[in-house]
Amino acid sequence: MGRVMMMYRVFVDSLLNPNALLDHRNKGGWFAFGYAMILIFLMSISTIVYLAEFPWANPVTEEATGCALVDQVVVCESSATPRVRSMYGVSVYFFNADESVPSTIDTQAIVVQSGSIRVQNGTTNDVEVPFSVLSATSFDAVFGQLYAGLRISVFLFGLFQSGFFFLLIVLISTMSVLRLRQFIPYKKLFRLVLFASTTIAVLITFYNLLPVPEWVMFLVLILGIRPHFILQRELTLQTMLHLQEMAQKAPSEQPGEGTSAPGESARDQTEDDSPEDSD
Repeated sequence: MGRVMMMYRVFVDSLLNPNALLDHRNKGGWFAFGYAMILIFLMSISTIVYLAEFPWANPVTEEATGCALVDQVVVCESSATPRVRSMYGVSVYFFNADESVPSTIDTQAIVVQSGSIRVQNGTTNDVEVPFSVLSATSFDAVFGQLYAGLRISVFLFGLFQSGFFFLLIVLISTMSVLRLRQFIPYKKLFRLVLFASTTIAVLITFYNLLPVPEWVMFLVLILGIRPHFILQRELTLQTMLHLQEMAQKAPSEQPGEGTSAPGESARDQTEDDSPEDSD
């Protein structure tokens, strides 16, 4: 429960009080990883909504298609062709054994004909799966399994896409504070920039869920990078103040006579021992 409250504090500070992000500089690596996964999952909510709604909008069932599985062979009653449905954006075509597959269908599609399912990927390396190797014995059961496999694949792809995009934003944003690496370890800079990216993750979540024009979202994202600028300013200010303070304390001491160089002192300050640091 304690970690949940700490993550809540980081979330609120990033959205409402970016000046306080420096208070979280000693959070551990696993804490930052867990926080990043929460933001990535938040950005993937639109994928979950899409998966939950799509099957009901365009079901692939015996009743909807007019096709059935008889002795491991697909038999369609309707004479109209092509018979096509959609599964998560993938076109699924149904043909009887004596019908020819027209060349006008989508190059990337699923073709169900006779006793097999053929996955066309736009190349010559099509994948064909006979119904005999599937454990399901009915039309609805076969496509229930196919739906489940596609659902997992689409969710994992959406999660990976959100994670890649979010980490790319964080890595690009760290470029603005790289000049402070001689005073602050990069891992601390990375964590702080990750925390500051909360606003962008929330805005992307709403953009994926709501029909917002792209130009409006572009303007909003400009405001979303405000925490990064505030973090950069605070890091630079606090580092300069610390270096100035160290210089005033030992104006006559030379490095090696009991005091360290300014850069090393500033680095030591950012590595304060804290019970929260658990790399």
